[in-house]
Amino acid sequence: MVYNSVNKQFLSPHKEPPSMEIVANKSKDLRSEGKEAIGREEFYQLITKWIEKDMRIVLIHRLLVALLASPLLAVQTKNLGRQLPRVGEAVEKIPTPLIATVYSAGIILLQDIRTS
Repeated sequence: MVYNSVNKQFLSPHKEPPSMEIVANKSKDLRSEGKEAIGREEFYQLITKWIEKDMRIVLIHRLLVALLASPLLAVQTKNLGRQLPRVGEAVEKIPTPLIATVYSAGIILLQDIRTS
């Protein structure tokens, strides 16, 4: 399920979860330590270790999308705002980089919102 979520974020080919051999070896290591089950925190650490490299790529993709899209959206917003009678003067006073920064933050945050 973790890899399914990660794969939805990639623009590149599908990333495979750890092989059954890796999972079996980790299970064998845990049993040799006398553990029959792991806690939630240990599970999170294990999954984080396995997807750490892939998560960097996901985060870089999100950042690139936000950085490429936000200036375009800021310019379009200003152009459309100038055409409105009462808003045009206020739009001129707002710097375009400020609008782009707001769009960047919004795009990065909205990429994490899941719809059910």
